[in-house]
Amino acid sequence: MVEALPAPVPEPHLAAATRAREALDNAELWLAGGDPYLARLALADIDLAALSGDTAVHAATLMIDADLALGLFEDASRRLGTLRLPPAETARLRATLCDNAGQLQCAFEQRVEAAIHAPASTDTNDAVWAALIRWQTSADAGFVPLVGNNTVTGWLELAAVVRGGASLDAQRQAYADWARAHPDHPASLQLPQAIRYLAADQPSATTAITVWLPLSGPLRGIGQAVRDGMLSALLEDEPMQRPNLSFQDVAVTTPGQMLEAPGTQNAEFIVGPLVRDSVQALATINPLRPVLALNYLNGPAPRNDFYQFGLAIEDEAVTMAAWLRSQRARSVLFVLTNANWAARALAELERHWQGKSKVITVASARETTEAVGGALEITDAFRRNIAIQTLLGGNVRVGETRHDEWDAVVALTDTEQTSSLGPALRFHGLNDTPILLGTQSARYNTDLSELNGARVVEIPALLDGGATMNRLSQTWNKRGRADFGFYALGADAYALVRRLPTTGYATRLDLWGATGFLAMRPDGSIHRQLGIGRIKRGRVSSAAAADVRTR
Repeated sequence: MVEALPAPVPEPHLAAATRAREALDNAELWLAGGDPYLARLALADIDLAALSGDTAVHAATLMIDADLALGLFEDASRRLGTLRLPPAETARLRATLCDNAGQLQCAFEQRVEAAIHAPASTDTNDAVWAALIRWQTSADAGFVPLVGNNTVTGWLELAAVVRGGASLDAQRQAYADWARAHPDHPASLQLPQAIRYLAADQPSATTAITVWLPLSGPLRGIGQAVRDGMLSALLEDEPMQRPNLSFQDVAVTTPGQMLEAPGTQNAEFIVGPLVRDSVQALATINPLRPVLALNYLNGPAPRNDFYQFGLAIEDEAVTMAAWLRSQRARSVLFVLTNANWAARALAELERHWQGKSKVITVASARETTEAVGGALEITDAFRRNIAIQTLLGGNVRVGETRHDEWDAVVALTDTEQTSSLGPALRFHGLNDTPILLGTQSARYNTDLSELNGARVVEIPALLDGGATMNRLSQTWNKRGRADFGFYALGADAYALVRRLPTTGYATRLDLWGATGFLAMRPDGSIHRQLGIGRIKRGRVSSAAAADVRTR
């Protein structure tokens, strides 16, 4: 009978290495699964000093990634400063720290540095492009002196190509010129996915488009504005490159009926409908071709080639939240009209910005002053001054200290309420507090002089007053600014459909449009980041550098 030999006892350092590898594997799984707390627990007993080589680098990187995911930015920064990691990992982690600090130019430059030291890949270029876009669409873009290498300069020039193109053909020509000037640039070798439409070897653009709009009935003004915007953008294309646009009046028809219409049967792409109920109805049908709906579904899209784009108030709210974060606003006074759109905007805004807030809702301009005063009477500053007044037995002015309670005032009001907002805020000592207005609050007011200095969220075409506005105004029928948003929507819809594939589907796409910076989410919905203007001499105009950088 042969006895089994006892298993050898591993040496202590081998056992420690085995435990470390197991802990690292577990931590990596937890991080990938979105649970950094458990990842950090898995790493708690690891002694970095006992590790060496790639294992030590891997462990240190995981620890810092877990700290960042948990919001422990000071711990991550301190650990990063004491460790020697590969340049690519160091730059990647520094980029995350810069993002958290709101230093978007730094985040972009660190992403470029990480890419220089890492193998070229689509993911790497996508990360650089995303960082560049966060910076270029922020309030501080263009107002920080640029110091960088040729790679940084090339990325900035590529962003200018995407931003400046009037048509797909013009953009592709500008990109070809850029690529010749930067033959060894990472983006010349591999374009980021979001702007891959710039490459001339991409699938041919759509040649037959049917557009479903309400061209009669109560919504005909909106439908006609979208139609005219599409035609304006069409004129930017070279005559030989222009697709065939067929406009169909869907005011009294269903999507099912429209699919049988002669103008639809030969189309490669459907644009529309505009009304949400009709978009929902179309989502239940398979039209056997891509769709760019001009509104948003209440749920997920039925197919990957069912794209959604519109003038959602929620996009405006996201832009407002980004501005509040850029101002480091911790406490905000919200003034809302009692309309549904304002409540929707506030709900979305609060999803993207968290802090102390007070919401007051007004039903008329007459209520604004009283409502603002009522909101202030609950503040700590008000109570403190009342207590001092009681102790001293005299009059104490509280207006000068009330505004310290709020870092900003955000107004989602109608035209009449906005007119009374400036005097109300001044009466209660809030006239020096940063004020941000929504498009509904400011666009239709003819005189905003009571709110000079306030910021306004607006579509870029109404802010820049430059090439975009000039191009659109060539065919705009001057019905008034109230319709111009839908006119710009039509121009952007045309620009999008020219860049979307007719075979397969797109998962990412970035475009500077008339209604904002347009970015596609993985579900095919396209959302806008709007611009920030400033009221000067009673009118809204693009915020100057000094205005934007004032804190």
